[in-house]
Amino acid sequence: MHTEGRKITTAGAQLHVQTSGDPNGRTMLFLHGGGGTLADFEPLMEDFSDFHCVHLDTRGHGKSTSGGLGQSYAQLADDVEALIRAMNLHRPALIGHSDGGVAALEVAARGHVALGGIVTIGAHRYVPNRKVRDKLCAMTPSDWRSQYSEGVSLYERLNPEPDMDGLFRQLVAMWCDETPGAYPGDRTTRIQCPALILGGEHDHLVSVDETIDLARSIPDAHLGIIPYSTHAMHDEQPERVSPFICDFMLFLEDEPMERIAG
Repeated sequence: MHTEGRKITTAGAQLHVQTSGDPNGRTMLFLHGGGGTLADFEPLMEDFSDFHCVHLDTRGHGKSTSGGLGQSYAQLADDVEALIRAMNLHRPALIGHSDGGVAALEVAARGHVALGGIVTIGAHRYVPNRKVRDKLCAMTPSDWRSQYSEGVSLYERLNPEPDMDGLFRQLVAMWCDETPGAYPGDRTTRIQCPALILGGEHDHLVSVDETIDLARSIPDAHLGIIPYSTHAMHDEQPERVSPFICDFMLFLEDEPMERIAG
């Protein structure tokens, strides 16, 4: 799915961005999870040809450089805001999986840029529970290479400054960061734009209860639990996930302007 695309320079990094679909359609900005690339959303894309789709390799991932900075949800949100401004995107809907979903929550909670809405797929509101956190914190680069060998190979082929071990250690530090403010936490109650919160019935990282709690924390948020699915539900069951997102995008067309963050 990677093409030549274009580069957005922000905070020392060169962020790789591509577009697809109808440039005159409603804008959707896709944010992949930690260790992934913009290609992770490819199983969904055939259903979004009528939309202006913007695809980002987040800092240090895919074809984007790190700029010498570590990974944090605050920095991810800064990068998303910089991209929206640089490309002059009009009220994009953020579609974020896992870390990308957390970044979408952070951007929406800040309210620094105008959003049409957000969709999160398997996103955390708070630092993961102790059982999950202990497993994440115990993972090593070798474990990651063993479990996600195809993703690692893709990263090492694409990235202009590949350092998989360094990137993974930064991701683990971000996932396990218990510092106040590291995750959106209670700030999700400030989100004013429309939101769709999706979770997998058998997600080993984000429980159904955590997904419901996130949805309830956002005023008037919509909730979808994908049966039989785990964390990468958009890859496993695109035929179930895509209709939720398409319906949400149609809902945004009828949403009163005062409900759209500005």
